[in-house]
Amino acid sequence: MVQGLSLERTRLKRLHRNVAIAMGNSGDPQFLPQLEQWSVAEDTVLAESSQWALARIRSLTTVPNRQPS
Repeated sequence: MVQGLSLERTRLKRLHRNVAIAMGNSGDPQFLPQLEQWSVAEDTVLAESSQWALARIRSLTTVPNRQPS
């Protein structure tokens, strides 16, 4: 049972990572708040993917950098 829960957590983390990359590829600034939140996540894979996505969206738009609150 515990192993199953661990596997589900891992799947959810990878799903969030994939969503962050898709958000970045979209170039849509509406995703910035969620990406900013994920960019400081304890999961380093999610945080790094979100930071990449933030940089990508900002490079495609004129949205100023915001510091996470």
